[in-house]
Amino acid sequence: MSFFIRKAPFYFLRHAQTDHNVHRIYDDKNEIEINQNGVQQAIKLQQTIASLPIATVCSSPLRRVQQTKEIVLKNKVFRDVVLEDLRECPSALWRLFLASESRPLTNQEWELIQIFINRIEQGLNQALQQDDPLLLIAHGGTYWALSHLLRLEGDRKIDNCVLVKICPDQQETWKAKFIS
Repeated sequence: MSFFIRKAPFYFLRHAQTDHNVHRIYDDKNEIEINQNGVQQAIKLQQTIASLPIATVCSSPLRRVQQTKEIVLKNKVFRDVVLEDLRECPSALWRLFLASESRPLTNQEWELIQIFINRIEQGLNQALQQDDPLLLIAHGGTYWALSHLLRLEGDRKIDNCVLVKICPDQQETWKAKFIS
């Protein structure tokens, strides 16, 4: 895999909780709303987000992300960029992500995953062309792909409404620091 990604730190936030997250429903419904707990998660994060010097927010167009963005960035001024390439992966890929934890994947399965990772790479490159400091708001699958793409250490899964700062380090690698 060869790619070029501008080495600039950025923040990543997974959308707030939905009923699909609670009940582990993996279907391809795009327009899922955050639930009441998700609203509370986002409200709790407002103060932390308000303290960050964010110039640009790049986000998935899906409703749960847009709702999260509206709540966590209430009263904050920022450039708003919606990127199709940051959309969630199909549910079949989520099942492969989970399967990869317990068994080796076939070449064909990895090829399907690589198509998604390539889309996320395009989205990340589009986002990193925007003004810094940057916040990406997207999905668990997006973070999983970013973890592979940037070779982040640690768990590739991220909980709902968790904020992470992702930074390049001196060894040409990337590090993720969980803020919330």
